[in-house]
Amino acid sequence: MNIFKKAIYGLTLLAFTSGSLFAQTNNRVSAHDAFMDFMKLQKDNPTAAKGKLLEAKKYIDLAAEHPETKNDPKTLTYKGKIYFFVAALAGAKDAQFAEFDPNKMGEAAIQSFKEAMKYKTKKYDPKDDIHQFLMLPYTMSYQAGSEYFKKQKYDTAMVSFGTCYELMNIIEVLDTLSCFNAGLSAEYHADRIANKCAADKKDDCPEAKIFYDSAANYYAVCAQAGFNGADMYVRYTDVLLKGGNKDKAKEALLAGKAKYPKDNSLIIQEFNYYLSIGDNASAEKALSEAIKANPKDAILYFNAGAIYSEMKRYDEAKKAYESAIAIEPKYFDAYFNLGAMYFNQAADLYNAINDIKDNAIYDKEKARADQMFKDALPWLEKARELNGKDKNNLIMLRTIYARLSMNDKWKEVDQVIKNG
Repeated sequence: MNIFKKAIYGLTLLAFTSGSLFAQTNNRVSAHDAFMDFMKLQKDNPTAAKGKLLEAKKYIDLAAEHPETKNDPKTLTYKGKIYFFVAALAGAKDAQFAEFDPNKMGEAAIQSFKEAMKYKTKKYDPKDDIHQFLMLPYTMSYQAGSEYFKKQKYDTAMVSFGTCYELMNIIEVLDTLSCFNAGLSAEYHADRIANKCAADKKDDCPEAKIFYDSAANYYAVCAQAGFNGADMYVRYTDVLLKGGNKDKAKEALLAGKAKYPKDNSLIIQEFNYYLSIGDNASAEKALSEAIKANPKDAILYFNAGAIYSEMKRYDEAKKAYESAIAIEPKYFDAYFNLGAMYFNQAADLYNAINDIKDNAIYDKEKARADQMFKDALPWLEKARELNGKDKNNLIMLRTIYARLSMNDKWKEVDQVIKNG
């Protein structure tokens, strides 16, 4: 082929190539024009508007499939907008869009927007265009989430807030508020399911775990972003524990303490973590640290009493409960637990002495058991003053009155229990 023929061939090839590119660009322009017509016609002529949307989809699909325009940020942005509305109409069960799967179309729209962000150019950065477009569905979704949350439809609220979070992710904006609200909705829904499982006496509750895991995923993002500070790590750790993810809970707790080493709420959460896994020694250590940081917190002393009682370190338990009462004189649970601690020791002794055949030893051990009932009595009676309807407290008092032959008091409490 001589130089002249080569030149002609090159011009011909250039013409065909340019024509192909122009055609695909034309498809993109046609898609844009049809989409704009759809937007204009929606109010006055919705049927015609839907036809224009289908036309826009046809043209944008052609542009999106061609190698010359498929990675163009404008093509991808238009595709995202068009697919977004197709998904909305398909989800609304519109007959003209029955052939489309709303979930697939919605996912394709989001993916197209994300791709557009990747292929931005000096001439066209799609971020502002996409942001402006997304503000309407974002606002509608956020308002819907708020309404669903108020109506306690937490699973639906989670989806709405989660959608807001995902929409902002498209334009690389971290929407921590929507993320937190999605997590909170998921946690509340999981709590509701878990409570029902507990009421039905089900040991396993897999559906609750699914939502606890969802809550944990949202909370993890918020915690890492510094949203709500140390409290976010406390909540994050809590849902992991409720979902049975104890190893991840420890990781989250350590991450929080590394970030906020002096925060009291994390110190207390560390105690809760060790208590939940049955590691009383580590729980005691964490609690000592918490009490040192919060010497006027009655609940911490109460928890210390519960741990010491569980470890059968009864003198230390008594001191801890008394410290809780000194701070909060009307602390029913502290009075009750202290009385119950003596009551349970007495009950264990009574069970043990049944097998003793030596009368002298039997009398000695029975006297010890009776004394423990006597030690329990003032605490349980004070607890009754604070809450006269607590059935467990009343039953313990009735048992003690019977054992100590306090007949008048036994009759009175027995009647209260029978009357409900």
